[in-house]
Amino acid sequence: MKLNAKKSGMCLILNDDKHKIPWADTEVNVVLMLAISKSDRKMFLDLFDSLTMILTEDENISKLISTSSYKEFKNMLVRLS
Repeated sequence: MKLNAKKSGMCLILNDDKHKIPWADTEVNVVLMLAISKSDRKMFLDLFDSLTMILTEDENISKLISTSSYKEFKNMLVRLS
């Protein structure tokens, strides 16, 4: 990772268990793409550690995919961290 985006941002794809996304030899519910600028490097390192811990737990994924809006998703993510 180079952390050289002009501006930091995030793109999220979130699907329920009925609509999982084929990914290599498995299926996933969450695809999260991050673009991080050099000035946000410290924030990214903290965020990445927290996201890794949250997204490796099946129970947390279930809670996240049950949300119905981006705002609700963000609130749930904050509660899980």
